[in-house]
Amino acid sequence: MKLIPRTDVEKVLSRTRAFSIEENQDQLNQDFQLRVDWLGRIYGVVNLPEEVQTASGEIQQAFVLNKISGFGNYMLQIGLADMVYPQIQKVSPVSYLIILWPVFDDLSLLPIIGNIIRSTFVGFIIFIITKFIINNAHVWSAVWDKFVIFLTQ
Repeated sequence: MKLIPRTDVEKVLSRTRAFSIEENQDQLNQDFQLRVDWLGRIYGVVNLPEEVQTASGEIQQAFVLNKISGFGNYMLQIGLADMVYPQIQKVSPVSYLIILWPVFDDLSLLPIIGNIIRSTFVGFIIFIITKFIINNAHVWSAVWDKFVIFLTQ
C-alpha cells in the first residue's frame, strides 16, 4: 500500500482534526503507545507476543486488527474514527507498524479538466448569446414594439 502525499486540500481539511489530536496526544501516548508526527498522522508499533509469533500470518493479522480495534474505540470517542484509516506494514517478523491516515477521496485530474472544458463551453455560449442580443438591440426593440402593438389591439 503506498503512502498518500499531503496536499493543500488535506492540510485545510485536517485543521479541525489537528485540534482533536493535539488535545488527546498525551492520552494516545500513555494508553495506546501511539505517537503523532508533524504531518498529523497517528502511528504506533504493535509487537506480537511469543505465542502469536509462531502462528500463521492470518492469526498475526487478526491479533494486529484486534489491537487496532482497541484504540479504534478511543478514536470514536474523540471524533476521529470516521476520519482516519489504518495502514498496516510489517516491519519485522515480530512487529507491525500501524499508521492512521486521514481518509480523502483521490484527486483526479480528468474530472477537473472535464469541468474546465464544460465551464468554458457554457461561458462561450453565454458570451455569444449576449453579443448577439447587444449587437442586434435595434432588432429586438422592433420585435418588442410589434409585440406590444399586437397585444394592445
